[in-house]
Amino acid sequence: MSVYTTRKGKKRVVIEIGTSAVRLCEFKKTKSGLQLIKYFEKPIMNDFRMEEEERKEVRKKAVADLLKQAKVKTRKLMLAVPGQSVFVRIRSLPPVAERKVDQIVRYEIQQQIPFDLRQIAIDYQILDHPEGGGYEVLMVAIKTDVVDKHLSILEGLKLQPDIIDVIPFASYSWLKYNGELHAHTECVAVIDLGASTTNIVVERDGIFRNTRTLNIGGNDITQAIADTFNIPFEEAEKIKCEKGFAPTGNPQIDGKGGEAIGRVLNRLVNEIQRSFSYFRSLPGGGQVTRIYLCGGGCALRNIVPYLQRVLGIDVRIAQPLSGITIGPDAQAVVQHPERSCVVLGLALRNWEATALEINLIPPRIIEMRRRKEQAIYWALSMVTLALIMASVIPVHAAQNKFVKQRIEELRRYVRMYDPEVAQNPTIVSPLKQELSKAQAEIKTLQNKVKAVDRAVYGRRFWLDEMSLILSARPPRTDKDGVWFSSIETVFIQQPQAGQPLPGGRNIPGLATPAQSQQTPVNITGFPGIGSRGPMVTGGGFGGGGGFFRRDNTSPLPTQQQSTGTQQTPPLPRSNGFRIMGLATSDTIIKTFVDNLKKASLTLPEGVLRIKEVIFSEASVQVTPWSSLYNAQSAFQGGATPGTGGFAGQQRLGAFSPQTGQTAAFSATGQNLFTFVITVQFERVSEQSIAQSGGGAGS
Repeated sequence: MSVYTTRKGKKRVVIEIGTSAVRLCEFKKTKSGLQLIKYFEKPIMNDFRMEEEERKEVRKKAVADLLKQAKVKTRKLMLAVPGQSVFVRIRSLPPVAERKVDQIVRYEIQQQIPFDLRQIAIDYQILDHPEGGGYEVLMVAIKTDVVDKHLSILEGLKLQPDIIDVIPFASYSWLKYNGELHAHTECVAVIDLGASTTNIVVERDGIFRNTRTLNIGGNDITQAIADTFNIPFEEAEKIKCEKGFAPTGNPQIDGKGGEAIGRVLNRLVNEIQRSFSYFRSLPGGGQVTRIYLCGGGCALRNIVPYLQRVLGIDVRIAQPLSGITIGPDAQAVVQHPERSCVVLGLALRNWEATALEINLIPPRIIEMRRRKEQAIYWALSMVTLALIMASVIPVHAAQNKFVKQRIEELRRYVRMYDPEVAQNPTIVSPLKQELSKAQAEIKTLQNKVKAVDRAVYGRRFWLDEMSLILSARPPRTDKDGVWFSSIETVFIQQPQAGQPLPGGRNIPGLATPAQSQQTPVNITGFPGIGSRGPMVTGGGFGGGGGFFRRDNTSPLPTQQQSTGTQQTPPLPRSNGFRIMGLATSDTIIKTFVDNLKKASLTLPEGVLRIKEVIFSEASVQVTPWSSLYNAQSAFQGGATPGTGGFAGQQRLGAFSPQTGQTAAFSATGQNLFTFVITVQFERVSEQSIAQSGGGAGS
């Protein structure tokens, strides 16, 4: 999907506005392939002390000079925005009709970005169709004011933006096109070392998998040299380009300059390793086995041996000029080919299909373009209408008699259905009143359908929380095992001392002796997993997917809400699970409780972990082994032990893992133990965990 349709072979101005240079290029398609006929590069002042407006004017002047030098006539523009400004996610979608993918993507992005959809530009691309069905989808979004900030550099140049790409996507697409990334069965990475940022793109099995932008680049190396030798930034930049090199590991050879550069490169390597580790932890991730370098930073001497030594991975310099011919006006690209990947990837979209074809053109520009096209259409329509009227006026005069006869015939038909209106056309027909009544009924039905739609689209899933619970369950052996009877979502609240509990449900067996002397915990169940009332039991994991709105209100509006006579109070959002299950021993129950206290799951947006585990030893009871085949009966009264019920069974009393198996279990070998565990979840960022001294693992 692209938010604005583009045509191959359509000529556009291709500009890359970088931190240290502005580049422009143009391709021509020949029988032998693509020929680079224009390539111009203009360095710009790269001083971090400049004000934002001053930077803007410097870049604007550089673009104007470049357009004049290249003698550009077309006004359609193609450029790219930095990767750190873009929201990128890859999601696996279920096997639905492809026309519904757009709705799912917009819903997913709306859940991830706290902005109105009218304030962001969205695009997506289907990367793969897994064997099991469904889609692997790349979802991309950016705030429109960020795009406007980059477009403001081009104000007054009479350029019309047509495609807004992303810098790491453009460089990756070019290396993919010219055959540099030919290892389809490997996991490889493209690292673009820029002046202010470093972009990482990871590919596995020939498909784009992940990207990350690091705020470390060549300017950090220049600044480190300037600080070490107490020289101006411009002089340090010149020294870096002429004499700079990556550390060799020998202090005598490296000197102060090599040590200063090494400090920056060490930070860069640490971030690269973190990015690779994160990719390995993702579903479908893997170990990166090869790195391709591009960008101005890879011209630093000794950079390839240095990265190979510290990363332990095969590192190569990309060859972006392979597979194309270079015309006389494009010879400047030969001097520094490593800098050309982004602008070549942008220009490629004029002629060929690329690996990633994302267009983040702002919605307002699309709307302006549509209005302009509509204005032209209406102008042509009015001209056509005027010509038609000029041709039909003489004919119209001759047909007046026929028109009058037709009007009289229609009046006769009106009298047949409503004689009163035929006699007095100014009165309101009863048929119109009936129509209004029918329209009101239709409106009521539409409101009900919309309410159901809002409930469907606002439902909440608990897949991450379920995965966390399952990861804590002890592995099953021939002698030990843990089974879940039911899981229900709950809201856990700890009121202040002396404060009465709000309306909730007192769940037996949840307070330990220590808790019984304090203010009790308020646990209130809500619709979530399954849907059977205020407190929901889902029957294991089979009941998933009740409706739940993300604005913490009730799932569906009541009749009183629609009429405005009564408002249903909002329900608090559930924050935990109540787990009921069976186990073969009391020891494995304690192991499960201990695992829950330590369990955590690393997610792209942070860490999911269990804040509190509420478990009472008094909730553990003995039940026959046959209860495993009717697990719900173990928690219901009125049945006999022979039928898997709970009546007549003995409570364990004091629960102690050090006592081993209980007497009942040892005597018969056919008993199980019921348990009730309540957990409260919390989501925290990795930064807050690091500051608090805690850790999280997946």
